[in-house]
Amino acid sequence: MSDPALILAAGASSRFGTPKQRFCYRGTPLVLRAVHTAKQAGLHPVVVVGAHRESVEDLLSPDIDRVFNPGWETGMASSIRSGVQYLIESSHPDRLLIIACDQPEISADDLIRLHRAGGDDQLCAATYEDVIGIPACFPARYFDDLLELQGDRGARELLRGSKYDVHRVPMPRAAFDIDTPGDLEHRDFEKPTPSGRSA
Repeated sequence: MSDPALILAAGASSRFGTPKQRFCYRGTPLVLRAVHTAKQAGLHPVVVVGAHRESVEDLLSPDIDRVFNPGWETGMASSIRSGVQYLIESSHPDRLLIIACDQPEISADDLIRLHRAGGDDQLCAATYEDVIGIPACFPARYFDDLLELQGDRGARELLRGSKYDVHRVPMPRAAFDIDTPGDLEHRDFEKPTPSGRSA
């Protein structure tokens, strides 16, 4: 596989209280866990940054593409638009995977299954706890729809609608996402890493 993985890491983490993207889960900052998982799946990680831009970019090695979303405050949709537009202009991919950096238990095998599930032209999305959402794999014919997203709903609104035939891929590990410190109450976590590139 050589398709891009668009990793969303631009939010303010207002409910979390600190830059969530830098928060260590089982020894690795969340944004780097997403990057490493994408690489292990054979994907090319592209990280969308916004709030806490410098502190997040400081963790990324030079070989990782990063996209700054100046409109990050308007919601997740603007980060998706920024990333998709960057990829259209830079590499013209046939499809892309959208991943959130706050679903740390997703594995490379999960992404590989998702990527392979529907062939080259099938929209595929993870399902968990009666939810359909990201990670999701979008063929190029859906890029215009991604560029029209607005607000903080992100790609889930597209995936839930009746307009598209979505191939659903069961992914129980995607059910765990980190929004508040309470989500980590019974998990193995550490404090945010000090400034300095770690990978």
